[in-house]
Amino acid sequence: MRLTALSLTLRLTALFAAVSTAVILVLGYLIGAAVEQHFVEQDMAVLSDKFAQTQLALQKAAAEGDFASVPQQIDEALVGHHGLAIAVIAPDGRTLFATRDAGFPGFLLETPLVAKDSQPVVWNSERRMPYRGFARRVPLPGAGEAVVAVATEISHHEQFMASFRMTLWLSVLAAALATGVLGWLAARRGLAPLRAMKHKAGEISAQRLDARLDVDAVPSELADLARTLNETFARLDASFRRLADLSTDLAHEFHSPISNLLMHAQVILSRPRSV
Repeated sequence: MRLTALSLTLRLTALFAAVSTAVILVLGYLIGAAVEQHFVEQDMAVLSDKFAQTQLALQKAAAEGDFASVPQQIDEALVGHHGLAIAVIAPDGRTLFATRDAGFPGFLLETPLVAKDSQPVVWNSERRMPYRGFARRVPLPGAGEAVVAVATEISHHEQFMASFRMTLWLSVLAAALATGVLGWLAARRGLAPLRAMKHKAGEISAQRLDARLDVDAVPSELADLARTLNETFARLDASFRRLADLSTDLAHEFHSPISNLLMHAQVILSRPRSV
């Protein structure tokens, strides 16, 4: 079926539903992205704090020339922070500290980021647990640069986001259906004056050409159409009146000659005639 064959109500409903659904989808996407960004910022705040503590411990150990106390200080910093992971690579390449199960990817430790505003990296550990973290170089006084990697386990975030997205998209679907129904009701309500004009115009016939549409009772968008129809009905009324007048004039003009013909025919028929 062509779109032009659909009723105006259905076309307006489809257009309203399409536009509303597009707006809701964009809004849902923005909300989901905002919630995801909130989790990223929350994780980065925790990771930056642990990175700063580890950096201070390393710089202090480098100044004293003793890195043996670094693992104990990091362990103390991780107390009460479930899911946090830290890895420290000394300037000579030795691993001073590494949390189990995090499984920092090699590329993260080999090419650590320098910029403090860089985006974190997300990966899965060997146990298929998702982590978000970053690695940065830490300059040590007189000892070169160490590499510090910090990460946090984000399975609870991902579970929440999966549930949130499911709820969000179900809500978007329900809202799209609701806007379709409301759009249909609004379209029918809005087109009610047009249906009233159709009903009123259908009552006008050859015997009621003097009837007119009430221009003041229709919306301004339909006022021009009502005036055009009234002008059309006026022209038809005038044409029918002229036709009626012509019939009357013809009847009057033919009355006398026909009467004379009838009279003469009666006189002629009243006399006897031979074959």
